Amino acid sequence: MEGSLLSLIQKSLMIFTRELLLLYCLAQVAGFHLTEIFFFKFCCDHTLDELKQKSIASCQSWRAAGRPRSGPTFDLYRKDKAAYRNIIRSRQHNKKLFYTNDLHEA
Repeated sequence: MEGSLLSLIQKSLMIFTRELLLLYCLAQVAGFHLTEIFFFKFCCDHTLDELKQKSIASCQSWRAAGRPRSGPTFDLYRKDKAAYRNIIRSRQHNKKLFYTNDLHEA
């Protein structure tokens, strides 16, 4: 059982890595820099990671509770999901508004 799960995880990582490399190559060909790609820019942000983990945890507890459509479990699930989505949208919006020269100044 553990061997098959490990094998599945390794295959998934290989596919993810290959697609990530393809995305990088396509972005370079199109003339984008890494800072212009949303995924790379915010992948290491701790606030975003924490909100994502909270959203995942509340979603799992909501599913374990039988996916209720009302009540405290549902409210927490919706609140955490909305907070995660809102911070992603605000960062995408801010990315379009502000230009930084951080890479050139480093």
